[in-house]
Amino acid sequence: MLQRRNVFDITEFFDGPVSATGIFEDRSGAVTRRFIVRMNGAYDADGAFVLSENFAYDDGETQTRSWNIKKGGRDRFLGTAPDIFGTVEMIATPSGVRMEYLHEIKVGGRVVVLRFHDQIHAIDECTAFGRTRVTKLGVTVGQVSIFFMRKSQGDVPRLDAPGADEPQAETSVA
Repeated sequence: MLQRRNVFDITEFFDGPVSATGIFEDRSGAVTRRFIVRMNGAYDADGAFVLSENFAYDDGETQTRSWNIKKGGRDRFLGTAPDIFGTVEMIATPSGVRMEYLHEIKVGGRVVVLRFHDQIHAIDECTAFGRTRVTKLGVTVGQVSIFFMRKSQGDVPRLDAPGADEPQAETSVA
């Protein structure tokens, strides 16, 4: 049953195993990358919430990130990660959370810094949808769309699982 909440608690939603699947679209709207993410959130011995993320992209690239998240007030969370500049203020609302941050990304053998404008919307207790606008020097370079599913909702398919690419059998990801 869907219930209204006072404030979306990012540490509550991401506590335990969570899977996600998503796409990256370039500024023209073409899908240029698909990915899955395996996440696990838990409190460490010092009481900090740690969200570990393991990304697998359709081109074979993998990536890991570990967020440290703490409460920053009634409707605020503060997050840090090694490839994110500074401390990210995560503003919680009844339906989700929004945040903005600078992120180092490897592109073609070089590192570029992009700004991510994230919004995550809770659909129910086990599902959330995220949309991220990605910019460089104020110009939109692409957009990420992602669905998050808590483990109790089921697992997302692996990109290399048998039949995972059947719907796209005659098309390719550019």
